[in-house]
Amino acid sequence: MEQDKLHINSGMKVPETYFDDFEKNLKNRIDIEFIITKEQGFKIPEAYFEQSRESILKFTTRKTKTFYLPIVRHAVASVLILIVVSSIWIYISRNSLESVQFSDLTSLEIQNYLNDIYLEDDKTYLILEQLEAVSLNNSIVNESQNMENLGNYLQEYDYNIEENY
Repeated sequence: MEQDKLHINSGMKVPETYFDDFEKNLKNRIDIEFIITKEQGFKIPEAYFEQSRESILKFTTRKTKTFYLPIVRHAVASVLILIVVSSIWIYISRNSLESVQFSDLTSLEIQNYLNDIYLEDDKTYLILEQLEAVSLNNSIVNESQNMENLGNYLQEYDYNIEENY
């Protein structure tokens, strides 16, 4: 029962036009408290900007150094010539070290080279001959051993058959 009677009388009432006039009243109050003056707050001295402009330009403008273009051209050309000459010199020196001319060889070196070639061929031929002889000897020995082993096996087999009967 007590719950039915709750919040019926709040005890506080707001005038009917309170919320309609609230914005107007607030704006009027702010306008009265803070009256905006239409005058400028600060004054600058006469010819202030002209004096300041001169002082600013004095510090900000720099004297540009004049750069003589002919000197630069000569320097760049000399560096390029130096690079080209050095690269040609390196190329020629490498090629001269790698190539051997026939006139640079002595007759003794040529004879030694030819002897080495023929000796290598002879060594190879001798090694091949020895390998063929060894393989033939091994095959002959293997055949004779195989015949002996076959004979022994057959004799043992015959012996085993005779014992079983």
